[in-house]
Amino acid sequence: MDEEELKQKIVEFIQEARRPLDINHIAKHFDLSWWPTYRLITEIIIEMLESDPGGAAELPFVLIKSTKSFIIFPKHLLPAAGAKIGGG
Repeated sequence: MDEEELKQKIVEFIQEARRPLDINHIAKHFDLSWWPTYRLITEIIIEMLESDPGGAAELPFVLIKSTKSFIIFPKHLLPAAGAKIGGG
């Protein structure tokens, strides 16, 4: 599998996720180490932003920095804008 195919598979994996993912989880799924997985995810982001500078809104995920690593949060898991979370 070449890198472009792998990037597409990573995006599909993230889009189908039922929970936020960390880079280690994605790396293990694709039998990669942390660094190549991080590099591929970074390249996905850069390529989307280069093709459309306002493209961050089109990314299928949000990358969140944690104290240890990064969390990849699939956008379909985010609450809709204006939606209430919790009771109230």
